[in-house]
Amino acid sequence: MKKSVSTYLALGSLLALTACSGGGGSSSSDGNSANAPVTPIDEAPIAPIDDAPESPVTVSIEMEGSGMIFVENRHVTCDESCNEIDMDDKETVTITAIPDPGFVFSGWSGVCTGDVSDCEVQASQLISSSQIKATFKQENVAF
Repeated sequence: MKKSVSTYLALGSLLALTACSGGGGSSSSDGNSANAPVTPIDEAPIAPIDDAPESPVTVSIEMEGSGMIFVENRHVTCDESCNEIDMDDKETVTITAIPDPGFVFSGWSGVCTGDVSDCEVQASQLISSSQIKATFKQENVAF
């Protein structure tokens, strides 16, 4: 018959388990080792996953045509391109395409898609380095 040993440890404690044969642990009446000694390695708790350090991601925004980009949460305006906007992994930013006079916004490609001028980007959905492209086309002028 095997014996069981219960012990209570602080949540997140690390343990080293050492297997024993014979005299290293408690023996049952039939001479088999029933328990292995348990040695705490570190009493410091391990940080839960929610408290893990954030991993930054980088977004680069390119433009084709004539216009500008406004990154709302950063209060950044870009005339030609926005290079390397760093975001923490839980951050969300809103990017707005603003055409210059005589141009219209025609759409996004890359991380943002569609032809609506606002695009919400959630860093948690990105890879470490992501691209966005805003395209502006010259407005058709009827005479």
